[in-house]
Amino acid sequence: MARVLLTGGNGFLGSHVLGLLLDRGYSVVTTVRSLEKAEQIRECHHLHASTTQLRVIIVPDFTSAGAFDECFKSDAPLDVVIHTASPFRYSITDIQRELLNPAIGGTVALLEAVRKSAPSVKKVVRFPHRSEMKQTYLASVPEVVLTNCRS
Repeated sequence: MARVLLTGGNGFLGSHVLGLLLDRGYSVVTTVRSLEKAEQIRECHHLHASTTQLRVIIVPDFTSAGAFDECFKSDAPLDVVIHTASPFRYSITDIQRELLNPAIGGTVALLEAVRKSAPSVKKVVRFPHRSEMKQTYLASVPEVVLTNCRS
């Protein structure tokens, strides 16, 4: 069975994807931002957490260089990366600074880690954040970032 890296395993979408992957027998490495959230995942998925099927890694700042390096350190290589992690706040004053820049930075950091450390990865699936769905916001993403992500 394939090994999957799932970012944001405690988020709304990520938690549903995590449950589906575990129920279908996939081996999953998932990321969260704090020890508290890691413990919540282990508690919710206690049947899988006691086996090698689920590994939870804390990535406090997914926009920093090398943030995902620990995810690729294991005996078995990863086959698929599913990226659901994205910043979320109820009260936003600057969408570019608070949502888009961190979302772009996190995606770039993850893709760099895959390129550098995970030649075994066959697929990368990225779920966009709801703020990216509005053309006015997506239009503000610099083309150089989009180009660099594709290479």
